[in-house]
Amino acid sequence: MAHADRNYTAPRTYRTREEAPPDLNIAHIDEVRDEIRMILLTFAKQNGAAAARYLSGLRPDSIRYYDRQTILKSPGTLPQAAPGPFADFVLQTLTERKDRNRSYSQRRYGPFEIHEHLFLDAPQDGEPFLSVLNSSPDDGLRLGAGSCRTCDGLAAGEQYRDARRLFPRLSIPFPGNEKSFNGDQAIYRWARDAGPSLIATTALRALEAWAHQQIEQGRAFEEVLHDVLGPSESSVAFVAVAVDIALSHWPQAARIAWPFVATPELLQYDDDRYTHDISGVSS
Repeated sequence: MAHADRNYTAPRTYRTREEAPPDLNIAHIDEVRDEIRMILLTFAKQNGAAAARYLSGLRPDSIRYYDRQTILKSPGTLPQAAPGPFADFVLQTLTERKDRNRSYSQRRYGPFEIHEHLFLDAPQDGEPFLSVLNSSPDDGLRLGAGSCRTCDGLAAGEQYRDARRLFPRLSIPFPGNEKSFNGDQAIYRWARDAGPSLIATTALRALEAWAHQQIEQGRAFEEVLHDVLGPSESSVAFVAVAVDIALSHWPQAARIAWPFVATPELLQYDDDRYTHDISGVSS
């Protein structure tokens, strides 16, 4: 299982004929490979250890673009079978680039370059990110954080660093644990706007769906809230998700969410988002 894609998507060269594996004489080898991979992805959950070995053996720079896209968009049960290795594969594929210093305006396709069209429409349920969250919350949270961090960094570089302006910071005075979040009003709207990346929007929607499930299953609102917000210096996009969760579960949130109301900048951001939402115009 760990060698299924490696053998066919990154052809090896052999020094002697004796080293090469026997020719299987399979007609339509690509179709056969795709069929094997579909079976592998569908039944990966039956053997989590094998699924983890398979994903760990996939180096984004050693498999074809088409194969990376297939695994990212239609991973079958891989996120449930091996959430940690799947999160690693996604982050490596989406964020490891040789051109990290290029600004957003210099990127032809967006923050994640050629992978931007991966989700032509941001799934409302946030899959496959939601499956990772449900299987391993820690891995799902770092996957969402990594996706948004990439967009945050580019936004800061394009709009603020290059203009020699400070990147906006929003501080929320939680008792004994004030948290600061980086970003402006445009970033605050990412979960609704699908911008600048459908990938980041999908990750944020998965986070919101997961948080609703956690609260409905009886988990303490405060715990879920701080999981959603992440550590201090996270993206302000997570604050918008937290506000939606608080409003949707107000009886549980009322005692905990008051610091939101005590933050004037946040009230301004959310009023701007409300106006933006009812206008029906995507920025």
